[in-house]
Amino acid sequence: MQNAYYCWPILARLGVGSVKLVTSEFHLPRSRYLFEATFAALAASEGRPSPLLEGHPAPTPPPAKEDKAINAMTVAERLEQERVFISEKIVPRFLPTHIPGFPVAPLSDVRLQQALAEVESLLSACRAKR
Repeated sequence: MQNAYYCWPILARLGVGSVKLVTSEFHLPRSRYLFEATFAALAASEGRPSPLLEGHPAPTPPPAKEDKAINAMTVAERLEQERVFISEKIVPRFLPTHIPGFPVAPLSDVRLQQALAEVESLLSACRAKR
């Protein structure tokens, strides 16, 4: 959210009409949701249009022996965490408080369910590879 919040003035100053969000495949559903929500809140507060947002997943390498914490997790384990984060934490905890003094309204329930469906699709693909 802070990345979206702090890049907004730069994008506005440059007149950028679309943004390509590149992140790990397991992060993309959540990241895209958070960018969309933050951009929508900023657009509403400033009376400007929100830039178009395209998501581009980058492959996540398997964990190395020396990796720790989240980096030691498989993509499937990371996706399980993403599912919990999206379903239980984004709307009630994260959006209203993550940027001090700038609460962000949730997107539609349909959009939230779409983000969850994207995670489920990735998770199914991971399980099918086993």
